[in-house]
Amino acid sequence: MPLRNNDIQGLFISTFSGLSYGVPIAVVSGILGEPKFLELSATTRAFVSSSLVFGITFGAILAVILTEHIGRRLIIIISGFESFIFAALLSAMFQASAIIGMRLLQGVGIGAICTIACIYVMELASDKYKGTFVFLFQDGDMNLPLLVFQYQLWVLEEYSAKKVQHGNRRKK
Repeated sequence: MPLRNNDIQGLFISTFSGLSYGVPIAVVSGILGEPKFLELSATTRAFVSSSLVFGITFGAILAVILTEHIGRRLIIIISGFESFIFAALLSAMFQASAIIGMRLLQGVGIGAICTIACIYVMELASDKYKGTFVFLFQDGDMNLPLLVFQYQLWVLEEYSAKKVQHGNRRKK
């Protein structure tokens, strides 16, 4: 049975909604390991790390309130643009307070997307694909941060292998 137009829309929404949550959560672990963030206090690094989740909480509440007024599709579109814009602005920030603010605002869009996406996908998809699409959403939420974190560890290991000339390194 070929995919219908609604199935394709559901596949797109479930995949990219999961990624919109998974990527920002995973990227912060690599950012906090950069030299400019090592001099920050543990409290400030904790705020940088948790500000996205705080914004996600507000976004989830806002999405529930606005769903009946403007519709699920429009919430997903607006939240996606909002999340993208603040992610782009975040890449230009150097101060910890600006990063915390941008991640908080980015989290509002991500929270709205993640709250509405599963419901909207369940309405769009045919019965045959509903479970698969919700799985893809959860896969983007949970497994993508793990893969990004593994990649960051690999890059760190390769970087340290080039910089460390002595110590307890294995000889090749």
